[in-house]
Amino acid sequence: MTLAECIAAVRDGDDARYDAAERELARGGASVAEAVLAAIASVTSKAAARRLADVVWVMTDPGVVPVLVRALRDDSLSEGVRSKLLDVVSRLGGDGVFELLKARLEAEPGRWRSVARHLGRLGDARGVALLRRLVRENPATDGDSAEAVAEVIVALARLGDFDEVRIVEGLTRHGSVAVRLAAVRALSHAVGPDTLATLSSLRGEPSSEVRLQALRALFLLGLPECVEPIAALTRDPDAALASIAMARLEELTGSSDVALARAWAARVAGDARCRRRGEPIDYGRLAEESLAEGERDVSEELEIRTGATFGSALPPLLPMDPDEQERLARAWRDRELPRFEVGGHYRHGFAVRVTP
Repeated sequence: MTLAECIAAVRDGDDARYDAAERELARGGASVAEAVLAAIASVTSKAAARRLADVVWVMTDPGVVPVLVRALRDDSLSEGVRSKLLDVVSRLGGDGVFELLKARLEAEPGRWRSVARHLGRLGDARGVALLRRLVRENPATDGDSAEAVAEVIVALARLGDFDEVRIVEGLTRHGSVAVRLAAVRALSHAVGPDTLATLSSLRGEPSSEVRLQALRALFLLGLPECVEPIAALTRDPDAALASIAMARLEELTGSSDVALARAWAARVAGDARCRRRGEPIDYGRLAEESLAEGERDVSEELEIRTGATFGSALPPLLPMDPDEQERLARAWRDRELPRFEVGGHYRHGFAVRVTP
């Protein structure tokens, strides 16, 4: 199909050609992005504009960033399309993206939650000061603001700043389930010396969703002391959660037998290295596992621990070309892997302290 035919197939929702057209466009560079944006500007159907914006959303060529930055300066863009384009430029990064986000925050301070999320994804250290300001200016006084503050603290963690983790640790005791869920989810990303104690104190948490997020955060901590709270969750009244807890116990200790897992924890007690399958975590091995087809959980784990985004489930919607994926993985291993110590504790590529 030609470029025009691909755009038409996506715009019109042509079932017979849609998938092939979407894949072709998503692999395009700056000229393709310009053509898709022109098509978005010309359509009157919101559904058609959304379909075309979805194509831009999964583009991976950094060359599209200048095109999208220019487009984002156009006030006539719908908020839905604008959000998709912001997702792309914050994921890919490049000149002018930080300035664009800063200007959006100044022009529309009510959108600080969205801007914070994009600043975290962008990975520009200049975002730390802006995010800290948002925490100061938007205290967690109610459910909505508390959820938003938790998101800001995740964004800070993505930039290597963990100083505000106590705020989300405190929010795990909030009266709102939604706030507790956001706070506990944040503790997979933002950690500190008191995080283990905070997560261990959630055994009586009434929400199974919150307990599930606590399980994930405990597994990511990777400490022998995580065995007991995880073992308790293997007896959870929610059968699905109990099953997941059993799998996590095995991923942490190398055994799904609670007695053997406890024996393992006793044997390595006092050794604060991060563990996976009973051994100090090897980040090269984790990266290899993330390449296996369908390993979304491992891909997400790799990103949380190291910041790497070449796993099998990324980018969203479209599977990455295997050759491109392997190229990115090889480049990451050559450039980044040497700085990750076996058994070290990291979040988004930054070393963290997880014990008092």
